[in-house]
Amino acid sequence: MANIVLDNVDKYYGDLHAIDHLQLQIRDREFFVILGASGAGKTTTLKMMAGVEPVDSGSIFMDGQDVTRWPPERREVAMVFESYALYGHLSVYKNMAFPLLAGRRKRLTASEVEQKVRRVAQLLGIDMLLQRRPAELSGGQRQRVALGRALVREPAAFLMDEPLSHLDAKIHHQMRSELRQLRECMGSTIVYVTHDYGEALALGDRIAILHEGKIMQVGTPGEVFHHPATRLVAESLGDPPMNVLPGRICCQDGRTFVEIQGQPLRVSGAVEGPSAATPPRQVDVGIRAQHIRATQAPSSRPFHLPGQVYVHEVLGDEGLLTVTVGPQHVMVLTSPEERFTPDERVYLSWEAEAMHLFCGQTGKNLQSHSV
Repeated sequence: MANIVLDNVDKYYGDLHAIDHLQLQIRDREFFVILGASGAGKTTTLKMMAGVEPVDSGSIFMDGQDVTRWPPERREVAMVFESYALYGHLSVYKNMAFPLLAGRRKRLTASEVEQKVRRVAQLLGIDMLLQRRPAELSGGQRQRVALGRALVREPAAFLMDEPLSHLDAKIHHQMRSELRQLRECMGSTIVYVTHDYGEALALGDRIAILHEGKIMQVGTPGEVFHHPATRLVAESLGDPPMNVLPGRICCQDGRTFVEIQGQPLRVSGAVEGPSAATPPRQVDVGIRAQHIRATQAPSSRPFHLPGQVYVHEVLGDEGLLTVTVGPQHVMVLTSPEERFTPDERVYLSWEAEAMHLFCGQTGKNLQSHSV
């Protein structure tokens, strides 16, 4: 068990500021996910926690102890790599037993090692594969072996670097479900790195969105999805990604409105900044595809945004409609029974409560909670 604190941590690669004044606090026994695109600094952050990548400035604490300069073997963490990193010439049993026999660990008897390996192998459903070598295993089985090699150590914290990224869709979902079950019996802190927002939302107690070495937001899955602190966070979560349209925000008679393509819509709730004395200003209006309603006739509601059908795809139990609105494409989720034809005129509407307003310059959500 461990709580982990990264205090103002920096990492440089030459002139590249890869990790920029990183502040993170990961709670004991928490499943903490770091989400970001390639190059965001996710793996570098994990390696610094593990001690395999030195910190240029700042400090890392585990259970209140400054471990910044500690070597990896003193940190009581186990890392699961994206590439599995199994020893091809060793059996599954020997791969899993290796961390119990290597380094400066307390020497265990052969029977103690076997007991630990077989217990973890049974937990992961690979006890019948212990005599095979990695080349004889499927991707999902190899990933279980990599997890097992970490589990046998019984570390204070697990550091997982995109461990499911190389699996096909069916095995990926199966392993994700198994990770959710394993976390209940591990009793350890888990720091999980991924570029997949679905994994982050499904697995994390809390999620940190990392971009170019900086934390954009930290929160529960519900907080980061429903109350994104910035446009970048909003666009990182969801498939299809959030639609963003240019708009103008202003106050009239004490009420706040946003105007999109000449159509005014009253804003729900307080908005940072505008007042009756403030001139209209540009904002980015964010709305998710599932919150938009497309109709073939104008809505009776005051707000209905006209557009033209670009394409309508039926994807099993839902449809994905792409509508041209001015110079932009807006994506709308529809029922599979609805039918739209290319170039058909349609009208888009949504509830004010589903809309996000982002500052056009900073990208900050003018309605969200602060980071």
